[in-house]
Amino acid sequence: MFDRLEPFAGKHGVRLVLVNRRDFPGAEPYAADERSLLIEAQGSLEALTMLHSYMCERARELYDFLALFVKQEGIRPVDGSQGGVSLVTWSFGSTWLLALLANITKFTTTGENNRKYIRRTILYGELGVD
Repeated sequence: MFDRLEPFAGKHGVRLVLVNRRDFPGAEPYAADERSLLIEAQGSLEALTMLHSYMCERARELYDFLALFVKQEGIRPVDGSQGGVSLVTWSFGSTWLLALLANITKFTTTGENNRKYIRRTILYGELGVD
């Protein structure tokens, strides 16, 4: 999907890093215990708590990836029109970005605040809501 942007990225000083969400074809699948949380939650009074926990875990994965990426690539914090990253998601992947944004203040990595590295967020496509 986003690979069509590659020819334009270099012309505008942008580097694309395309990451698939877990369980997407070709990406790391969810473990049985992670999947079971969703199955067990169906019809349960504890469904909301279980789903919240599940979403927080996925948000933490995205946060940890962002922290590692920022560190390894030497990304500078947003400063005017310089630095930072733009996080773009498509379709169901937008769910994980929303979970990250909802929980980002709860996460820290060695005292680092990843919020200062996020220039903008873009949710592309539909979330599947009728």
